[in-house]
Amino acid sequence: MAQGSVCFIDYVEKLHPVRKLLERVGYEVKVLEKSDSDNWMNPALNADAIIVYHTSLPPESIAQLQKCKVIVCIGVTYEDNIAIITAYKKGIAVSNIPPYTIINERRALLQTSMETLRGLSGMPLQNKYIERGV
Repeated sequence: MAQGSVCFIDYVEKLHPVRKLLERVGYEVKVLEKSDSDNWMNPALNADAIIVYHTSLPPESIAQLQKCKVIVCIGVTYEDNIAIITAYKKGIAVSNIPPYTIINERRALLQTSMETLRGLSGMPLQNKYIERGV
């Protein structure tokens, strides 16, 4: 018997190791894609945990959850797309996974900064070539 159920909403391939780990330790894993139909969330209604990536969970969606204990957002902020107050009133913890995204964002920031610095240091030389038409 499964220890519980976890529902991924808007699953992306990079979450595959997390999914496999949850399955290996005995959780039933469901994967949903948001669609235009009104009942797209039905399979998540009895999940013990929900993991979202970009999908919004407004108050009316959270109000329907029957067994959920935690909603985890794969991202730095979750205030914009998850109705935290509604979740809190239902006793559902809301969290995010900052190390995952912070590392990627810091890496991107560092890379952009380095590229900008390289471009700035080479600007006089580049301008010289542009003026010559090279």
